[in-house]
Amino acid sequence: MDRPGDKGLGSPVAGIRRLIDRGEYLEALDLGASLLDDPSIDPQGIRALQALCLSRLGDLDQAVGLLDTASGGEAGGDFEVHALLGSLFKRMALDRSGLPKARKKALLEKSLRSYMRGRELGGGYWCATNASTLALMLGRKALSSSLADEVIAGCWEEYCHSTTASPFWIPASLAEASLVKGDFQAAMRWYTAARSHAGDSLGSMKSIRGNASIILDALGADQEKSLRVMECIPRPKMVVFCGAWTTGPGSGQVKPGERARAALMKALAGLAADIGISSAIDMTDIIFMECLQSMGRMTIAVLPSPLDHSREKFAESCGASQAARFDSVIDGSVRVESSSSSRLESDPPAVSELCTDCLFALASELRDTYDAELTAVTAWEGRPGIGEGDPAYAISDLARLGLEQDRVTVRMLPAQTARPHRPGSETQRFDYARMGIFEPMLKPIVILRAAGSPGSEESAASRLDAIAGSLRSICDTEKIGVLYGGIGRGTISLILRSLDDLVRLVASRRRSMPGPEVASMVFHLGFVFRLETALPFSRGFSCAEVEEALDLAGSLSTPADLCTMQARAMLSLHTDLECGYSFRGRLETRSGSHLTLYGIS
Repeated sequence: MDRPGDKGLGSPVAGIRRLIDRGEYLEALDLGASLLDDPSIDPQGIRALQALCLSRLGDLDQAVGLLDTASGGEAGGDFEVHALLGSLFKRMALDRSGLPKARKKALLEKSLRSYMRGRELGGGYWCATNASTLALMLGRKALSSSLADEVIAGCWEEYCHSTTASPFWIPASLAEASLVKGDFQAAMRWYTAARSHAGDSLGSMKSIRGNASIILDALGADQEKSLRVMECIPRPKMVVFCGAWTTGPGSGQVKPGERARAALMKALAGLAADIGISSAIDMTDIIFMECLQSMGRMTIAVLPSPLDHSREKFAESCGASQAARFDSVIDGSVRVESSSSSRLESDPPAVSELCTDCLFALASELRDTYDAELTAVTAWEGRPGIGEGDPAYAISDLARLGLEQDRVTVRMLPAQTARPHRPGSETQRFDYARMGIFEPMLKPIVILRAAGSPGSEESAASRLDAIAGSLRSICDTEKIGVLYGGIGRGTISLILRSLDDLVRLVASRRRSMPGPEVASMVFHLGFVFRLETALPFSRGFSCAEVEEALDLAGSLSTPADLCTMQARAMLSLHTDLECGYSFRGRLETRSGSHLTLYGIS
């Protein structure tokens, strides 16, 4: 059934839903705000979608405020709105430490009422299951038991119809309702069945584990029973894979064959991996992803450059005949990220280092998202010091994450050098100098956007001058190196000398820079090219990613300090800067690149 104002795939409301499905929450919020004054669109539905965005971003109070408006009161509304409201009240009660008992109980009562209203409006077993658990937590055992019986009857009938094709939430709801009833044996059987139905719903296992723990606590179950139940809801197992390419230039490209597949299959079978994360840049990575996909497991790819460019470089390195295998594993992956929008060779150390950092940062983030057990598997020559690079960089990242590694050595594989290393600098290898370009260097990019409406050119210039003055003072005091600075489009853009300079700027922003003058700061990382100029003893700097960061800063109305996945990877893996990072969505730039964004606190 279509929702009011959501007629057809081309409708604005459908556009908001597509943005939410892609994780582009900030753009979805902005689009929703622009539609609220449109008389042809139901504002209740828009507010509900905005509340969903805010809840995904962790802003529960504002989300509840919007949902209260969109719910139509307890007498009306959409069951999904009431169910979302119930989930938010529950999160507020359970996730916020230090709440007075009376406040916590009041929030749980609100959550129960919301789920019960959603059930009455057609929410079925989904709302009834949650209501049953909440009633148990509040000591209303008769209501809890009655709702659990309702869930068991309805879900059992549906399970009998679909059996092995049953949606994940059917056995999961049967398990939770059985546990609420105190039937531990039935609960364990259904939790085990739900695990086999999880498929792409592995992220929901975290929620299932959390609910089971709450119910066991409410029942006063002893430690042995609790342990046996929780063992039936195992945490997903995630493997991050470092292929032979992480050894850098000089090691040669390895062309592994069937022995590589056998070695990886053996390692993955022993790990019972559910999710694999890798860079699909050489044949070892491809075989890793093929193995997991053949086992029906999820794969995620982090590429060193945009998809079409990575594919081109893969075909050059591994042969055009193998490009179809690259396409197949990419098509079969649930998520594909690019660590850079620059179309560079894949061999320079900075390219592989940034991709490795993004790979491990994403693996660490997904470990928390899925509440997963994260393991690393590495495949390399088995000895350090080959050419200009060795596995030390990837291995040091693993050590920073506190991960053990299962090593599959490439020495046991039929290796063949597809692109021999030629001694010399990166400039000589890629002949950047012939093109008037000096080799790319990975540098921090900072974009500051002035607060306030555009106004006159004079007032905009005045605001930018005030920001520039604060920046000059900070850079002089903290000895922050700036390679390039530019002003335009209501923004100031900087290319900094090093990651240490970025760390000092982030720390100084909190202490010294006046908040009202700056609407947002964006931190990004990109490959800067040093160019010859017509002036003697002078060089300019060029960086495509500056334009991306400018797009990002200028397209969002929400004031915030934001960093991209690239900047977050470097800041979290290579500095002691104490920052909190919260996922803020994704943004598509004019060049077609997708930037994954995090708020900095």
